[in-house]
Amino acid sequence: MKTYLIDLDGTMYSGNTNIDGAREFITYLQEKGLPYIFLTNNATRTKTQAKEHMLNLGFKNIKEDDFFTSAIATAKYIAKNYSERKCFMIGESGLEEALKEENFIFVEDKADFVVVGLDRKANYTKYSEALHHILAGAKFIATNSDRLLANNGTFDLGNGATVNMLEYASGVEAIKVGKPYQTILNILLEDKNLKKEDIIFR
Repeated sequence: MKTYLIDLDGTMYSGNTNIDGAREFITYLQEKGLPYIFLTNNATRTKTQAKEHMLNLGFKNIKEDDFFTSAIATAKYIAKNYSERKCFMIGESGLEEALKEENFIFVEDKADFVVVGLDRKANYTKYSEALHHILAGAKFIATNSDRLLANNGTFDLGNGATVNMLEYASGVEAIKVGKPYQTILNILLEDKNLKKEDIIFR
């Protein structure tokens, strides 16, 4: 049986507005017993917050395990490929939760990694601190490179804008995990014990 991989922002909803037909499509999959995973670059929300957001928009029977975010993929990618665990994070609760689940330690000094996700409260000081760590040799890893974030018919700045700024300032190219890069899909397939031929993109 095929598993549907479904985007969220701009596919199921835009900000707090449903996309036409989205709820009906998920209800159809549920009624037919067809498996699906919400695969999203949005690294800001925890799985609980992502579930609550969709329930508030009128979706039914949504579970935390339905979600696989770029934050989750990033934490799993680093844990799989590196033994170090000290990180300096730019991001919100979704990225924090994902890194904690993989036993990362948040530090202000001598970070092994600078992990960058969308952070709507970050400021010049935090960006400069991230730059200091990158210049000192910390590995620079981004949850995603989205320049824009859909929001109720318009767009906000996406994580990619911050990543590009730090790349330009440091001269170091970030490792990017989220879509459109293959990394997020590889991590998901391994985590869910799926093969490429088992999935359908929606």
